[in-house]
Amino acid sequence: AVAAEPVADAEPEPEENEEDEQRFTVREVFQQPRGENGVVLENGQVWQEPTASKYFPVQPGDRVTLKKRFFGGHLLVTESGKALNVTRVR
Repeated sequence: AVAAEPVADAEPEPEENEEDEQRFTVREVFQQPRGENGVVLENGQVWQEPTASKYFPVQPGDRVTLKKRFFGGHLLVTESGKALNVTRVR
């Protein structure tokens, strides 16, 4: 009898859809009166945190990646790997 070899990759890795992940340069960083931080991207889109935060590791000129989350929403990921929950404002 021939022993079956274990299958290392039984399921194929899901391919990243370009629409699910996009890279941008930050044009402007702002803070709302209640403390929510946000960014204006090079394409004019405006994204901000849903809640106030003192920690926002993003500066104008930074390259960031916007990623769609599996259960909805988006992550703004910095080049250093910091991920922040954001929602699109405009």
